[in-house]
Amino acid sequence: MTPAYEFAADISDHGHLGAIDDAARLIQAGQHREAVFWLGVCFARCWCVIDEQGTRAEKTMVERRTLRLLDTLQVDGSEGIRQKYAAVDHVLPAVWHNAMAIAREHPSILE
Repeated sequence: MTPAYEFAADISDHGHLGAIDDAARLIQAGQHREAVFWLGVCFARCWCVIDEQGTRAEKTMVERRTLRLLDTLQVDGSEGIRQKYAAVDHVLPAVWHNAMAIAREHPSILE
């Protein structure tokens, strides 16, 4: 049985085109960091599926591409990853607070 994945639609044959198109629009708008962020998110979602269901060769390919992505983002090894994680972790409470404030203003978001 194939497990259900959160955001499965984003990595479907149809959904990935939207992710690529959205990233292209961000790049054209000069929002390069945002484009890389969303491409990284989509990449991570795909990685979850490959980690669960992929062959050893697919897993090796994803590992190589992940290291290349981290190099592009100038994240050096596990310490660099920990530093980036800590920076993101630091802002998450504010992001959550703002998201919940928006959801309270627009309750249909949570339906």
